[in-house]
Amino acid sequence: MKYQAHFNTAFYIFLFACALLHASHFLSFTYNSPIDFRNVYLGARCWLQGQNAYDDAVLKQTWQSVCEDEHIENTLPPGLPQNSLVYPPAAFPVYGLTALMTWKWAAVVNLLFSCAALLLIILLIRNYFDLTRISFISILLVACAFKGTFHALLVGQPTFLFLLTGLLSLYLIKHQRNHLAAFLLGITLCKPTLALPFVIYLVVRRRYRVVAIAVLWQFVLLVISLFVFTQTLALLNGFYHNINALMDMVYAQGNIYYMRTLTDAGVWVNYLFSNSYALWKLLQNGMLILLAYVLWNKPIKNDAHLFTAIAFVSLLLSYHLFYDVLLLLPLVGLIGISSLKYRIWAACLALPLFLPVNGVLDRTFAGTYFPFLYLHLPLVLVALGCWFIAYTRMNHK
Repeated sequence: MKYQAHFNTAFYIFLFACALLHASHFLSFTYNSPIDFRNVYLGARCWLQGQNAYDDAVLKQTWQSVCEDEHIENTLPPGLPQNSLVYPPAAFPVYGLTALMTWKWAAVVNLLFSCAALLLIILLIRNYFDLTRISFISILLVACAFKGTFHALLVGQPTFLFLLTGLLSLYLIKHQRNHLAAFLLGITLCKPTLALPFVIYLVVRRRYRVVAIAVLWQFVLLVISLFVFTQTLALLNGFYHNINALMDMVYAQGNIYYMRTLTDAGVWVNYLFSNSYALWKLLQNGMLILLAYVLWNKPIKNDAHLFTAIAFVSLLLSYHLFYDVLLLLPLVGLIGISSLKYRIWAACLALPLFLPVNGVLDRTFAGTYFPFLYLHLPLVLVALGCWFIAYTRMNHK
């Protein structure tokens, strides 16, 4: 017990220090900072004005007009080459209300909402996955110490909204509110990669009707967006062009700037074997379907174990950036109720998820001479996945 208390104290101090370090990014916050929220805000604004936000020139001009109207220095324009709009047209009705606000108000409202959403996400995870033995403060501290959380808050990532709606859908299904759950899951589908683990989880649990209605709601949102912007083909072609351009830049060109923030194991395949993108996508999709089928055929009874397993599969076999590792917050609860030996192992394996590894590499010779170190995220997830397998096997003996 004494060693356990010492370990807990030391680890909490470490987490608190990491949280302070990552929170310091907000010292340089400007109205140019929320670049991810800005894209969906501008997209919804262009949509309401009858313009095609997937046209890079339109997106940039709309932002320039916002900057002129609100006296903001345009230091970081949206769009190509690094920040094009890749959310589907169905997201425009969801963000339509914020588009009616001035940018300064919308940025603040989105930040406050994201902070509140994070608190609700942790509450839902503790209650739905029956992890109440772990305190709310402990999970919150881990979430804040994770290097993706404050970055996601800084850039206004929609992850918080869609992770909240996804978890709320699970909570409502548990309380027999299936229609509202399907509607919220339909909203989550505006970020398909984040919705993927929720969809697989519900399919494994044989909740086909909820998933089908959610897809229908997503279609309704798409129809609404196309009804307002009548040039249907131009909007859809612009969206698919942006998606394909992003995938080409990340995978086909092997851009290390993008690959180092991805959890997808494909970044290593791409790094070691150039021009392997097409083959990897085929293998990736095949493995994703196969592993989903295995879980469907022999589902894990424990909800926290099942969702964590699906989250690992999704993070490693589909397009996710590092802040989407918040999907693994149920794992924090499992680690917290494990033995001291397992906790120490998990803490050691997870260290790169808290330490600013890429920041250190950027500022030292190591980044130049050992660029593969930038691609540490998939390796960390594989290591934690092995820990999770060992833990679940131990608990099923």
